[in-house]
Amino acid sequence: MTPILRDSSFALARSSARSLTLADLLALPAVTDLVTAGKALGIGRTTSYELARAGRFPCRIIRVGRNYRVPTAALLALLGASGAPPPDTASLGNCPTDKSQVPAETAPDIGPTPRGHDGNVVQVEAPAPAPDADSHGLMAAQWLEEWLTRARLRESTRRSYRGHLRNHLRPRLSGVSLTDLDVAALQQLFTAMVEDGVSEATVRRVYCTVRSALNVAVRERVLPDNPTRYLRIPAGRRPHAVIWTSRRVKNWRRTGKRPPVAVWTPAQTRRFLQSIAGHPLYTAFLLMALCGLRRGETCGLRWSDLDLDAGLAYINRQVQQVHGVLTAGPLKTPASRRAVILGPEIVDALRALGQTQTGYARANGIATSRYVIPGPGGGPMRPDYLTLTFGRLVKTTGLPPVRPHDLRHGAATLMMLQGTELKVIADQLGHSSVVLTADTYLSVAIELGLKSAAAAARLILSHAGRPPGGGTTRRPSAPPQAIIVSRAASPDTLVA
Repeated sequence: MTPILRDSSFALARSSARSLTLADLLALPAVTDLVTAGKALGIGRTTSYELARAGRFPCRIIRVGRNYRVPTAALLALLGASGAPPPDTASLGNCPTDKSQVPAETAPDIGPTPRGHDGNVVQVEAPAPAPDADSHGLMAAQWLEEWLTRARLRESTRRSYRGHLRNHLRPRLSGVSLTDLDVAALQQLFTAMVEDGVSEATVRRVYCTVRSALNVAVRERVLPDNPTRYLRIPAGRRPHAVIWTSRRVKNWRRTGKRPPVAVWTPAQTRRFLQSIAGHPLYTAFLLMALCGLRRGETCGLRWSDLDLDAGLAYINRQVQQVHGVLTAGPLKTPASRRAVILGPEIVDALRALGQTQTGYARANGIATSRYVIPGPGGGPMRPDYLTLTFGRLVKTTGLPPVRPHDLRHGAATLMMLQGTELKVIADQLGHSSVVLTADTYLSVAIELGLKSAAAAARLILSHAGRPPGGGTTRRPSAPPQAIIVSRAASPDTLVA
C-alpha cells in the first residue's frame, strides 16, 4: 500500500494503490479503528501498530484499553478532506512505494523490531497510561455514537437509544469530553432534563442508556468507573393497571377520560370474547386474553410451535415492523422464550382454525400458511393491523376502551385471582422476575377482591400450569453521591 505525501504531510489522493475512497472516508463513524485509519494513510497493519505503540502515528490516536481509536475528523484533516475538495493529484508527483522511502517526520525510525531467540517478533506492550490520558479528547457524544453503532441491540431498542441521543444527550453534552462526564456533570444533565419538563419515565430511560454506554467504557478501560452508579434517579414508575369498575365506566362515559392502563373485569372479558366468536381474528385475541401473549408473539406464532395434544405453545419469536418491513426476530427478553399452557377451549379454537385454513387453501389451490394468524399472502399478520382491528371490535361491543396489551394484563390478573403462584404467572408471561409481576398486577388483585372475582375468573380461565422458567438477580446499587429530584416528588419517593 502506498503512503501519499505532500509537503511532509499526508494528502488525499485518488490513487489506485489506496483502497479507501473519499466517499468511504466520509462514511466513517466519528471514531474509527487504527487499521482503517492506517489503510486510509497507506500504512500497513503492522506498521500502524508499531507507530501507535511508539507514540509516532501520524494522526492523533486515542487508546481504548488495549485498542486504538482514531478520530475521523483528525484523519480527514490530515488528508486534506475536511470540508474541502481533494487536492489535485497531478501535483503530487511520484509517490514512494516502500516504507523505507517515507520521510522521517512522517514515518520516523522507531528502532529495530524486538525479536526473541527464535527470531520471531516479540509483541511489546507499552504500559497502559491512566484512563484520563487514554481517552483525552474523546467527546462523550462521540463515545455514545460509537457504542450505539457497534452494540448488539434489537432494532427497536437501537431506535429508542438513538432518539435519546438525538433529543436529550447530544444537545446537553456538546463540548463535554468523556473523561469530564463525572457525577457532577451527569447530575447537571438529568436535573436540566427534569427542569425542562421531561417526564420521569423518559429521564429514567435516558439514564439507563447512558449507564449501558459507560459500562462498556469501563469494560474497555476507557473509564476507571461508571459515575452513573452514584446517581439516584426518579423512579419513573409505570402507571399501575386498574380495573374498569362501574364507577370508572360511568366517569369515562361522562367525561371521556380513561386511565392510562385499565383492565377489564372477568365478566367484561367474557362479553368481548363471546361477541367476536365468529371473527377471523378471534383466536388471536383469545390467546392474548387468556394466555397473556404479546402482540408480536401472537403474530409470530407458527403451527410448528404448537403441541395441541399436550396443550402447549412454545413462544420463541416475535414479529415486528421495522422501517415498514415485517421482520421475525428474537423475543423481548431471554425470559420471554417459554412454554405456555393452553386450556381446552384454546386447543379447540386452534384445531378449528387449522381446519378452516386448510379447507380454504385447498379450495383456492394455495399452500397453507405456516403462521397461526396469517396475513395477506400467507405471511405473518402485521401487529399494527391487529391493534386497529381490536380497537374497532371494542367500539362495536360498547365496552370501555383497553389496548391489546391490556389483554395481557388481564390474563395475568385473572391467573392471580385464581390463586396461581406469582412464579408460575411470571413464567407464563415471560417475566424475568416475580418482582415485576407483583408490582404490576397486585394492586388489581386487591382492588377486585379475591373471593368475589374467583368465580368469574373460573368462567374464563380453564387451565393453568407451571411451565419452565427462571429468574435473574441484580447486584446492589452503590451509595448515591447525587440525587435527581423531580418537580412532583420528594427524595423519600425516589429509588436508586
